[in-house]
Amino acid sequence: MIFIRKRTLLVSSWLVTVMLLIGVAVVGHDALTIREAEEIEEETSKLLLNAEQWQNHQEEIEVAFRNFMLFGSPQNLEVIAENRQASLEHIQGMKEVLSEAYQEEAEAQIAGLLKFAERHQAFLDRIIASRKAGDISGAERALTAKEGDVYINGARLIIDALSTTLQEKRSRYNNEVSFNVLRGSISFALLALVMMATIWIGYFITARTQRKNEELTELLAYEATHDALTGLPNRRYTYSHLNHAIELANRHKLRLALMVIDLDGFKAINDTHGHNAGDAVLQQVAQRFKQAPRVSDFIARTGGDEFVLIAENVGSTGSLQHLAQRLIECLTEPIALTDRSKIMVGCSIGIAIYPDHANDIEALFATADQAMYGAKESGKNRWQMPALACADTAATGD
Repeated sequence: MIFIRKRTLLVSSWLVTVMLLIGVAVVGHDALTIREAEEIEEETSKLLLNAEQWQNHQEEIEVAFRNFMLFGSPQNLEVIAENRQASLEHIQGMKEVLSEAYQEEAEAQIAGLLKFAERHQAFLDRIIASRKAGDISGAERALTAKEGDVYINGARLIIDALSTTLQEKRSRYNNEVSFNVLRGSISFALLALVMMATIWIGYFITARTQRKNEELTELLAYEATHDALTGLPNRRYTYSHLNHAIELANRHKLRLALMVIDLDGFKAINDTHGHNAGDAVLQQVAQRFKQAPRVSDFIARTGGDEFVLIAENVGSTGSLQHLAQRLIECLTEPIALTDRSKIMVGCSIGIAIYPDHANDIEALFATADQAMYGAKESGKNRWQMPALACADTAATGD
């Protein structure tokens, strides 16, 4: 029983531990997903900031270029050079913050933006070289064609497309994160319910197993101490009960009586009607014997066709004689068998009193057995009790 209970608790504990680990994994996954979402948000902000600053530098380059074309100031060339370097740094900054999440969507657009800027810068370099060489007409044509406005508008279109791509990617990822967090929360709640159910089921199984084991223990104890055919206490239980009764009698200075009851003619019943009929007779005899003695008296079947009655707190021998006579009289009515035939059976009873006749269990049984055989020899269907110290002769009755 203890082994089964421990095994059930071990299985329940193992299941709860596994579910806790799964719950921790789900929560950890959700936390990781949220961190990833925060990183994507930060990455998007950096990408858009670098793109915006790159566009601002390109516009400053265009302003400085126009001023140089109009006035030829060397300071404008320095402004162009500084803004070109800053633009390259922002392009590099976008590449550095570009993670796997945006690699496929944004990398091509950033590369296209860089090539577009490089072509325009090559164009500006050619015009600046012409202006330095004194080709005023070429510079005027470049300004009239508004190449810079076309470039700035094209750059804005590329940046707007990049911004749209990043915003859509961020929106999709945030939706996925929200869904995953919701799913993780639901999963964790379900796991909590399953854990509680597992604990209750484990408790229920343990309690039920314990109850069944207790019932089995009680059944085994009952079978070990009771006769399977009649349900009466068996020889083992009889000796245990008699030993306890003697201890009580010694403690309280009381007397008790042992009656050994043997059926008369039972062997002939088995030989004539079979063992099934003999078993039926024993069962009905046991039921009649249960009703004859006092409630406090102990009636048992010690084997074969032999029964035992233990009467505690015995007063006069007259009460014992009356009880023995009632046991004999309860068998005066015939016993009906399943085939509707009827059988007459009687009994012979030997009585021994503790401590008057004997001072221990074995001697008490021996005295009662001898008295029972004396009753049989005297004609059967009667009781007999050895003489007490204050009596001259043994008592007998029918």
